[in-house]
Amino acid sequence: MINSPLTVSVCVMSYNLEKYISEALDSILMQKVNFRYNIIIGDDCSTDNTPKILQEYATKYPDKFTLLLQKSNLGILENFAATLKVCDGKYLALLDGDDYWTDPLKLQKQVDFLEANKEYSMVFHNTELHDHTENGILVKPFNLDKQSREYTANEIVETWSVTTCSVLCINKEQYRYIEKNLWFPVQDLPFFLCCASIGKIYYLPETMCVYRRVPTGSQYSEEFRSVKIHLVFIEYFKALYNDFSDLLSKKTLDRVSASHYLFAAQKSRKNGEEKGYLKYLTLAMVQDSQYIYEKEIQATQKNIQKIADQKLEKLRHKYNEDINEVNKKFDILKDNYNLLMESISNINQQNTLINPIKKYKTYKIMLKTYWKLQRSKNGKK
Repeated sequence: MINSPLTVSVCVMSYNLEKYISEALDSILMQKVNFRYNIIIGDDCSTDNTPKILQEYATKYPDKFTLLLQKSNLGILENFAATLKVCDGKYLALLDGDDYWTDPLKLQKQVDFLEANKEYSMVFHNTELHDHTENGILVKPFNLDKQSREYTANEIVETWSVTTCSVLCINKEQYRYIEKNLWFPVQDLPFFLCCASIGKIYYLPETMCVYRRVPTGSQYSEEFRSVKIHLVFIEYFKALYNDFSDLLSKKTLDRVSASHYLFAAQKSRKNGEEKGYLKYLTLAMVQDSQYIYEKEIQATQKNIQKIADQKLEKLRHKYNEDINEVNKKFDILKDNYNLLMESISNINQQNTLINPIKKYKTYKIMLKTYWKLQRSKNGKK
């Protein structure tokens, strides 16, 4: 196969992964295929033993490995684009250096699919998520979909149901789009949308890789824990919508924007920031009121009911208070909350607030009551 055409380039991203990188590379080398592939590794100036480990693999398998050892830290997006640019196979496979493949026939199955189905530009499969927490490793399927089927670009953006380690796609210089947008917070969705712009996307329910979510990952950084990152994500989704308007719907943009405003509101609430909480929750409601009503308001309503009942029972036993007085105290909380729910529900059903400024102000008035109820729920004034 030495002189045969290069079928697959495996793009591996690496930064300070001495603990995991060997497992990732071994999972590539174990692949049983009837075609030629190479492995392009972009190491973003690791400061641990990762470069040494990579050199050892390149020395042992010189016909397989190409190393891009960056001399300074470029950042995720720029390093990704630089590594993709060197990939010259007909197809691209992606693998972050802390993930690994588990099926030795993964590449062969995916290549066979794309060779037999020319209308598709990308095929991905299910993934086993290893979520590293303080209490150990939580293992679960990444995607609960058990059916082989086509996925739309809207589905992929709304559900974030694709892991990079599960992807094989046609190589159409996707790095060019990444290079133009190095401010993006993540690289996966723009890459997938580039694929969707040249063909259809297919999903295989087989689990053929492990995606690690580790405390040292970018999603655990200070930036990703901040409120600001969700505002960046909203601008990011707007840019994707503008660039791929033939693939993405306005409904999808509103839904993902609402979800990130909700995340920003929840973080503000956790920090005790009333103004930020009201502002972002209101903006979330304006973007997609039904979604926020179901995800935040309705869920909190049930939680308040549960907590109120628990407090009621606790007070009865602890203080032997007058039951009528205790009931009255919690009935006020529940009645106020039910009135708020009714107001929001009526607006959702009537869809009468067309003017966005009026809608914003109306929601903000209601959500001030919601904040007070949240504080009451936590025993604060």
